[in-house]
Amino acid sequence: MEVMYWREYKKNTLQGFFSTKFDNGLIVKDMTFHIKGDNKWVGFPSKSYEQANETKWTNICYFPEKDRGTKFQDAIIPLVEAASNA
Repeated sequence: MEVMYWREYKKNTLQGFFSTKFDNGLIVKDMTFHIKGDNKWVGFPSKSYEQANETKWTNICYFPEKDRGTKFQDAIIPLVEAASNA
């Protein structure tokens, strides 16, 4: 797995955007990196929708099993941090 095309963009918890190239060659664009206190997480691309006159967001793709999502977060966060400090 490789983090590519880091672009800093700080707003609230958001620190920036990047693309991920997976070992099978798939590239996912517009992933997000967030920090709030001691918590860090990566978000998959999302799309907005309106509900009760409020803008909300939903992921386009995700890991349905929590343990797989946790393993992915644990593996990708160090890669994102390295790319963001380059």
